[in-house]
Amino acid sequence: MEGVRGIINGYYRTGTSIIWWILQQSNPETIILYEPHSIGLHNEFRTLNPKADTVNPLHGMPIYKPYFMVSDEVRRKFLETAKPKPVYTKDDFEDAIKTAEMFNDIDKRVIIQSNQLHPILHEFAEYFDCNYIHIVRDPAEVLYSHAGSPSKLKRRIQQFLVTYAPNYMISKWMNHGKTGKFELKYTMKVAKKLGYINGGDLLEKFVRMYVNYNYHVLENLDEKRGTIVKFEDLVRNPKFFNSIFWVYLWLKVEPKYNRLDPKRAFQAPEKLRNAIKRRLDPVTRKKLEELGYDY
Repeated sequence: MEGVRGIINGYYRTGTSIIWWILQQSNPETIILYEPHSIGLHNEFRTLNPKADTVNPLHGMPIYKPYFMVSDEVRRKFLETAKPKPVYTKDDFEDAIKTAEMFNDIDKRVIIQSNQLHPILHEFAEYFDCNYIHIVRDPAEVLYSHAGSPSKLKRRIQQFLVTYAPNYMISKWMNHGKTGKFELKYTMKVAKKLGYINGGDLLEKFVRMYVNYNYHVLENLDEKRGTIVKFEDLVRNPKFFNSIFWVYLWLKVEPKYNRLDPKRAFQAPEKLRNAIKRRLDPVTRKKLEELGYDY
């Protein structure tokens, strides 16, 4: 009886999707669930009615595949009882557990990849008695990566606007749909409730939110159970990528599947990085430094 044996978590656009795909291809027998806590994934199961090999239009990857490595009954229970949220706080802990618990009752090894667990990551891992890896990324790259789109033209326009008018672009992303693009409206609202953000323009609010979500993981880190990994280190050092996931989650990385491309990983312009630098108060800058980023 194996069930949930590990967690890979990171804020949206920190590289978790490509890491998931490299690991799933490298470990075909292991069920690495792609974002079971995501509202978007649940909506797509209803609207796209995907099969195992259906390719997600945004990511260009068959993200539904692991859900067809479990029985129809487990998948049905997941889709019926899950309580997906853009981010979970301690008030939502039971919902986060309820969304994944059915996978703990199967006799296969399951790893959960999530973008929603940072405020409760330690408690969630403790509940399932498993290890975890939390991925962080340079905040400029994270924000710039919000411009992702299947349309090259739309992506270019958004990249230009977030560089030269970041507050305008963040506002547009926040007002995209019910919860915002990549859940930005919801995650900002929760961050305000948690006391992570107060005054300042939207760029300052985004940076404070992002830094504090990640810093919460660092503050509550159980080093016997989990670790924090910089996405940049995984891109630059394939040997480190291979060793860290093996040590904590017993997942191997096959070199032929490791397509982490520095040209795609490091795209944020200096102008955006400087704009972020100007918004960092001493406390936020110190937290960012502790997370491994010198601004």
